[in-house]
This record gives sequence, C-alpha cells and structure tokens, in this order.
Amino acid sequence: MSPIHPPTAPLRSLVREAIAAGLAAAIDRGDLPGSPADVVIEVERPAKPEHGDLSTNLAMKLARPMRRSPMEIATTLRDALVEGGSAGAAPGAGLVAEAEVAPPGFLNLRLTDDVLAATIEDILRRPTDWGRVAPTRTRHVNVEFVSANPTGPLHIGNARGAFVGDLLCRVLESGGQTVTREYYFNDSGGQISVLGASVAAVRRGEPLPDDAYRGAYVDDLARDLPGSVWAAATVPGADTADIVGRWAAGRVREGIEASLAALGVRFDVWTSEARLHDGGWVARAIERLSEHGHVYEDEGALWFRSTAFG
Repeated sequence: MSPIHPPTAPLRSLVREAIAAGLAAAIDRGDLPGSPADVVIEVERPAKPEHGDLSTNLAMKLARPMRRSPMEIATTLRDALVEGGSAGAAPGAGLVAEAEVAPPGFLNLRLTDDVLAATIEDILRRPTDWGRVAPTRTRHVNVEFVSANPTGPLHIGNARGAFVGDLLCRVLESGGQTVTREYYFNDSGGQISVLGASVAAVRRGEPLPDDAYRGAYVDDLARDLPGSVWAAATVPGADTADIVGRWAAGRVREGIEASLAALGVRFDVWTSEARLHDGGWVARAIERLSEHGHVYEDEGALWFRSTAFG
C-alpha cells in the first residue's frame, strides 16, 4: 500500500499527524472523552529497537484529564490509528505497519516498508535539502562560540567547542532560523599585557615572569616581532607590554582564524574587545548605566546592579 502522506515530510511529523487524527476520531466516536486543547503529542525513538521505530507517551499524558488508565487510552488510540472506522481509512494506513501497547501506557509503532523506502528515496534524490524544515516563526539567532583569548594557539578543547558551535548553527539553519556566527576576541586587558611582557622578555633574553605565557609559540612571536614595533615599544615612557601584547595578539588571531578555516568552521562576525574600548563603546555603556542607577561603587570597584533585573 502506498503512503497516504507525501514522503517529503519528516517521519515524526507524519506519525504525529496520524496520532492526532486517531485521537480526534476516537473522541468523535465517543471512545474517549474530550482532550485538553494544549496537549502536546511527543513522538520519540524507543530506547530499545525491539520496541519499534517510534513511540509516544500520549496516553500517560491524557490519563489524568481523561480520568482513564494510560493502558486503556493507549489501546483505544491503537485501534483508532490502525483500524479506523466507518468514516474511512485509518489515519495510520500506509504509514504504520504495527502498533503495540506497552506498560505503563506507551504506544510503540513500526512503520511500513513503503514509507521507509519513500523516505530513503527522497533523501537520495535531494541529500542537501533533507531534514530542513520551514518553521511557522523564524528568528535571528546570534551564536557566539570558541572565542578563545588570542594569547595562544587553539588547542583541542577549543576545537571541540568549534565543532559543537558550528553544528548548533547548522541545526538552527536547517530549522529555518537566520544565524549569525560570532567570535569574540578578548584582546584587551591584563592577559594581553602579560602576553606582551612574555614576548618582550624572550626578545631581551631575560627570565620569563612568574605569570608569563610559555611555549614555543612565545619564542616564535619574539623572533617574528617587527623591528618597528619593538622600536615603538622600547622608547622611553612607552608601555612595552601593551604595545608588544597588542601586536602579538593580532598575530595569534591570524593563526586562530587560519586554524578555524582549516577545520571548516566559518564566522560571520569577528568582534574585538579592544575596538570596543578604543571606540569608546565601553565608556559610553558605563555612562548610560550610571545615568540610570544601574551601577555602584564598592571596595574600590564599579559594580553592575544585576539583582535589580532578577
């Protein structure tokens, strides 16, 4: 028997629609009392393959509002789904090959070979489009991931975050959402000065500070430090650590971007904390927060009053 639904629809959606139709038919016939309007039909893969292809716990969710046992509701749903009635074909015809009730009220389903074959054919016919859906409501989602400080090369932990973040973006896009991938470079503050001091110490042939960054890449940065940058960093009164640190962070950033490109992970936005400071955005934000009473001073520091927002 051919499937009664277009094979291009996701299988869980087809099964969910069939269960909803079976529930409505059982209620119309008086086999079940009215269903709550906000009931959500969940369809999942069973933990054990021998329990079927898909399963629903709908009967257990309806037990209290319908004041019937989950097993009784599941049995009625099974009959309505696969047997139908005088009104026409069963909602699961061509879709559900077997339906089994299992304690404490699961309805386990096995799908027909026809619908599985049609699904596989559809995947092979348009593999790049398979699994994508058209949601009723689309959103703009900003996903910020990796964002490792530009004080050293990416390591395996960063790479794991890259894959997880990129996969999340792909899933959101497949779900019809508009996604912006953002990498936030924390290239300002104390850690950049520490990086600069580390590179400067190696350049001078001096012992590294206790809190220094260490590794072959620090030696490479000291070797590749341009003479013009070193000259500007060592004039009287210059902040050597800051000047060298900013150059070194830029060089490390280039390596990070190259590593991510080699991994096949792309970003739409590269945000620099240093640019936020240099452009006055941080100062203006603090000023706005101060004007509205959202910050306060305590123990020599400025604090954001986050408790006011829960």
